[in-house]
Amino acid sequence: MNRFTRQILLPAFALATTMLISACGGGGGDNSPQQPTAQTITFTSPGNQSFGSAPVVLVATSTSGLVVSLASTTTSVCTLSGTTLTLAGVGTCTVSASQAGNATYAVATPVSNSFTVAAGAQTISFISPGNQTLGTAPAALMATATSGLAVTFESTTPSVCSVSGTALTLVGAGTCAIGASQAGSSTYAPAPAVSNSFTVSAAPLTAQTISFTSPGNQTLGVVPAPLAATSTSGLAVAFASTTSGVCTVSGTTLTLVAVGNCSVAASQAGNSTYAGATMVTQTFSVAAAPLTAQSITFVSPGNQTLGTAPASLVATASSGLTVSLVSTTTGVCTTSGTTLTLLTAGSCTISASQPGNSIFASAAPVSNTFTVAAAPLTAQTITFASPGNQTLGTAPPVLVATASSGLVVALASTTTPVCTVNGSTLTLVTDGICTVVASQAGNSTFAAATMVSNSFSVAFIELFANGGFETVGTTTPANAWLAAAGGYTLSTDSRSGAFAVQLASPASNAAIALQNSIDQGMRPPLAVGTSPVLTFWAKGTAGATGNVTFALRYLDGIGNILYSSPPNQNFANAINTSTWTKITFNGGVVPAGATAAFIEFSQAIGPIGTGPAGENWFAGRVLIDDLSLRVP
Repeated sequence: MNRFTRQILLPAFALATTMLISACGGGGGDNSPQQPTAQTITFTSPGNQSFGSAPVVLVATSTSGLVVSLASTTTSVCTLSGTTLTLAGVGTCTVSASQAGNATYAVATPVSNSFTVAAGAQTISFISPGNQTLGTAPAALMATATSGLAVTFESTTPSVCSVSGTALTLVGAGTCAIGASQAGSSTYAPAPAVSNSFTVSAAPLTAQTISFTSPGNQTLGVVPAPLAATSTSGLAVAFASTTSGVCTVSGTTLTLVAVGNCSVAASQAGNSTYAGATMVTQTFSVAAAPLTAQSITFVSPGNQTLGTAPASLVATASSGLTVSLVSTTTGVCTTSGTTLTLLTAGSCTISASQPGNSIFASAAPVSNTFTVAAAPLTAQTITFASPGNQTLGTAPPVLVATASSGLVVALASTTTPVCTVNGSTLTLVTDGICTVVASQAGNSTFAAATMVSNSFSVAFIELFANGGFETVGTTTPANAWLAAAGGYTLSTDSRSGAFAVQLASPASNAAIALQNSIDQGMRPPLAVGTSPVLTFWAKGTAGATGNVTFALRYLDGIGNILYSSPPNQNFANAINTSTWTKITFNGGVVPAGATAAFIEFSQAIGPIGTGPAGENWFAGRVLIDDLSLRVP
């Protein structure tokens, strides 16, 4: 043990010794009164219960042997009388066991037991009313539930029987099915449904017969007397023609239609007292009355020309009856009443007919045939003004195209990847050549117009003109990139064009980190509220401990920074040494007062020295090409 440890432990030992002596009371006696003995309660849970179950005797004891008091803290669910637990409702029952102690034993810590009282189960007893006979009054339905709750009855065969409360009503013969149900309550679960089925028999029916007097033979054109038939039941007799081509019946009215034999059947279907009667049929002849001849006069409408409205067709019958007009060349012309409609050029034939009636014989059909000539179509031309070249981000004008016919001109884009057209609305999608065609298909008066198209360019708003680094200089910041501290060089290892910008750090370095930069201080026109997108291509490496960053700023007219993108937009990890990688960055919304965009690229190198196994921590080379700042 070292000296430091001894200095810590020795005082602790002295303290322990002092406490031991104090606990012994310095050798004196203890005259304090004796403390009550502790006791504990053992309370056995009765487990989960179901409502309707018999009362349960609870068991709780204390180690003192003193009587334990039991009390329900959820009297709406359960109550206690001594140790007897009675279930009062559904829910969670909580019973607390306590022992107050006495002069010898201290108060015991109360113990609680909680258990679930679930809804009680119930069953239904349903006495079948037995088979029934129509016309007799069945007894009231009887069913009880073990819960004592009222049972509900329902007929599932309403065409045979119905139920109201416990009253059963017989409706028709067949099988009557009655369901008994009890939906439960707050303390009882729904009872399983019980059903009873029984037969409802029809009462014996009384026979009946029909007396049907024949109306006798008839003549067309003469109105026959009403039909007459009676049944021994006194129920109404129904009549029906079984030869509707010769005669028809409505109620007791007989209507003669044509020459021939007319058969009329008399029937009585019966009811709940009388059986259906045997059908009785009477057959009689219908003779023809002498018919008057008639003829048709049909005036030809003459030859027609498509596109003109023909006059109404005129055809009359000497009988005064209506003449029917029908086209037999529906591909050329059609009729509706006396209206003639021309469809196409050709030969149109219209037939006029009159079928006669009970007084007039059918007329001989008359036809008229005439020529439908095509109308010459009028030529039309389209005038379509070009909207001119467009720039993405600006609202293009509404397209304007008219036809000499006055008909609506249809506009469509044939270069939908670049632009789309909806009605006369032009939508610019991307840069390229947009071609829109205007067409008019013509109609029955005008021939189709010759299609007219317009092509125009759609360009981005390009805010940097020298993103390819093909022009360099130090005195024209509006057109060239400038060298900042550390300098940069142009490399022929370019993605496009002749040059790319190269940022490079040396293979060895002094005590400070180097930085190469390229700055561009152009002042292009900026639209306030737009969100230009910066894109460029890069490849190379930043070195083992370096990084490559860029920043985009918006300046006012005297060079004050109004907005700067978040610092250290590091793209070192996004590029590789052999393949060009595209970097895209949204520089944020152009603020009010901004007149210029400024972008800076830089490469920074970390600490001095070399890494493991002689690895150089300084060397870095990054190429940047094809830089663009566009308003999408």
